[in-house]
Amino acid sequence: MRTRNTTTCGHGPLADGAGRSDYSMRFRRSRSSFSSSSLAIGGISIFRKDGDRALLGPILDVAIKQRELFALECNDLLCYRRLRVSRSILLDGTGLPSEPQLSFEEWMRAMKFHSACDGESTGWTPLRFAIYDGRCDVALALLEQGADVQAPMRKIEPMWGDHIRGTTILHGLAFLRDLPEGIELLLKGRAEVRGDENDMTALHYAAFGGQIKTFDMLMASHPEGFRQTMFGYSPLHYCFMNGQRNMARHIHNTWSSAIQGVTDRNGNGPFHPDNRDGSDGGMCSSILATDGDAVTLQDAIDLGYVINAQANLSKMSWVMWGLSKVVRVLTATVEDPGAVAKFFAILPGSTALIIAAYNGNINAAKVCLAAKADIHKKNIDGHTALHIAAQHGHEVVVEILLQHGARVGKPDRSGRTPAMLAARSGCVETFALLIRHGDSSSAPSGGCCSGDSRVLDEADLETLL
Repeated sequence: MRTRNTTTCGHGPLADGAGRSDYSMRFRRSRSSFSSSSLAIGGISIFRKDGDRALLGPILDVAIKQRELFALECNDLLCYRRLRVSRSILLDGTGLPSEPQLSFEEWMRAMKFHSACDGESTGWTPLRFAIYDGRCDVALALLEQGADVQAPMRKIEPMWGDHIRGTTILHGLAFLRDLPEGIELLLKGRAEVRGDENDMTALHYAAFGGQIKTFDMLMASHPEGFRQTMFGYSPLHYCFMNGQRNMARHIHNTWSSAIQGVTDRNGNGPFHPDNRDGSDGGMCSSILATDGDAVTLQDAIDLGYVINAQANLSKMSWVMWGLSKVVRVLTATVEDPGAVAKFFAILPGSTALIIAAYNGNINAAKVCLAAKADIHKKNIDGHTALHIAAQHGHEVVVEILLQHGARVGKPDRSGRTPAMLAARSGCVETFALLIRHGDSSSAPSGGCCSGDSRVLDEADLETLL
């Protein structure tokens, strides 16, 4: 299973144990796991070690069946149906025998459906479940009976991957399965490669799910779907933000010329080294703001993306500009505005290294520094990576930054040094580390910055000094 190293003093805004910010959940929406060796994205398991498939397959099989029975006992048909169609995806590659294929009538009975029009008020129709189940024969029969080929979701479903309002059946299939025949069936049924409420098209969903064959089919038939969302993210961004390295490489090798006209606000194409998203962040920053995977970050650097890109507030899209303005006011006036607001507040001017420091992402910080990241760059608040790491008690990251020449004792725009920020956050060990490295700042006598949990008291200081 892929892991990331992080440290925190326990008072800072986040590190979820994987070096990602809570902000990442806007894109990742929900993660839960059936076991410690697989990740479930909306219920879809991704094994990080091939040997775990065969080992954990029987355990997953029993867990799924027990949960199905429990869902039926609770009359939770939606959960029951999701588990039924997820089973083959969850157990793919485990070596367990597949279930006997049911006829159309048997499948409808097993799924507790009565007609092709069931669930149209929510978007959870028999056609959606049939195509997610990989049953193109059942899907064809449902289309012949008048099933709605679009059936967009009416509300967000955080426990089912990337399903939000406007997610059509085509969107969902593009994300969940690499099933070109299913895509072809839906397109023949006049499914539209349109955007959901965030303007994510089926190509965004395919890139997000790493479904290469599906992506190629959609690009060949509907290349106009490769565009930016309302937040300024192209399908390529979603590859990198979800750690889909193979998909990103595939797009680079196969579709570079076809997508070069999809430019950012500066006129730069998707593979331009300084391509920016809607928040004016570079590709490396986008990766660390979401998935936070150091290996994916290295891939982006190898493809030529610049490591020192800084988001300029004046160059953000109007959506992201407005959001940044709101959250900066919020964090300045509200005692605990929440982790997402805090993260958005630090974005203007932040580099990939600053974001890695914010999340306590040790491996990502090392990759940034190896790529010659400028350790002295400051964000809109005058915070360097050292300020940010110190404020959130990421002691190992602080140590790494100091080893690479980060300057202790340098004040931010408010006159606070890294040691002062650590003290105000109650991060004792980090404060002591900075003092040992020459930061002669005095700990503050009272008050705290937004999100701080406590201030070092006199007993703490006497112990340290």
